Amino acid sequence: MTAETFLQRPRLRAGVAIDENLQGFTVRLRGSSCQIDSNEAARAPLRQLLSTLAQGVDPAEVCTAFGDFSENAHAVIDQLDRFGYITEGAAFEVRTDLVEADTFLRALYRLAEGDHGDATPSPSAAQSAGDGVRSEGFTWQLAQGTAQRAQLVRYAIEYLHIVRHGPGLVAPLLNWVAEPALRAEVSEFLHEEWRHDRLLAQSLDAVGLNADAVRPAAMLPPTFALLAQLGVRATTDPLALASLLYIYERSNPAFHALYADNCRRVGLPEAFLGPVLRHASMNDAGRHDDIAALLVRHFCPVGRERAVAALSDASVAMEHLRRLDLALGQIPSE
Repeated sequence: MTAETFLQRPRLRAGVAIDENLQGFTVRLRGSSCQIDSNEAARAPLRQLLSTLAQGVDPAEVCTAFGDFSENAHAVIDQLDRFGYITEGAAFEVRTDLVEADTFLRALYRLAEGDHGDATPSPSAAQSAGDGVRSEGFTWQLAQGTAQRAQLVRYAIEYLHIVRHGPGLVAPLLNWVAEPALRAEVSEFLHEEWRHDRLLAQSLDAVGLNADAVRPAAMLPPTFALLAQLGVRATTDPLALASLLYIYERSNPAFHALYADNCRRVGLPEAFLGPVLRHASMNDAGRHDDIAALLVRHFCPVGRERAVAALSDASVAMEHLRRLDLALGQIPSE
């Protein structure tokens, strides 16, 4: 994975200095430095790249801005990140030293609203399907009415993994919450999610699959990644976990409407579709995305670095969802 996998807008960290010399460019930050050697042909585009990185660059614009040098530009960005000279320069970066809850939530909502739709099961994916969604992705195929039975069933399988393992991974959050009212809210949230995998098991049973035989080792890599992220953050950073819960628990009626249309088109039985839709409606009725706001208000204010780190986790979560969408889109037909 590269810096651009996790950063929406790579930017040089504050305090980075760049000196041009006979060999190329020296990049310095406090007591560390690295040398980027270049030939004469690469010097001008490299100078332009380093200048652009001072303000931040959208990875999608690198090919347009740097043409034949774009492959090298991506490699330079990745190496600068490995050495610690790159940070997140996206709109969610906060500029105050102490970040209040309202400021953090506004940044989180802006980040989520900026998701242009190639993620499953992000709501904006369905809302903008057919407009900016990658044509090889599952959501795009749903919007076009071309999703196949195998893909639709595999979505239910991955959904089962998330519903089955998610509550246990999130449960350590209770160790961070001492305030009685919020602790009760979190407990109720976990209780509502617990054993919901039985509902999804009914879907699989309707197509002749035994949910007990669905092993974690068989889950798609992006599903494993998002579950691992939930587990790690539940034990290490409750504010980051709140960001993840908002990304994963957002209401998604447009996506599920497209999913239902495709299931009926390929002849999947209502006994398969019904439990998926019932679980989705249960999440909507439970207003599970509100738990994120409650947690943010409990843990804020926080320092700027911690806020940016938590928002970066939300950006990574959206990347996991995009990769899940692509992986589901590549499931071969039966």
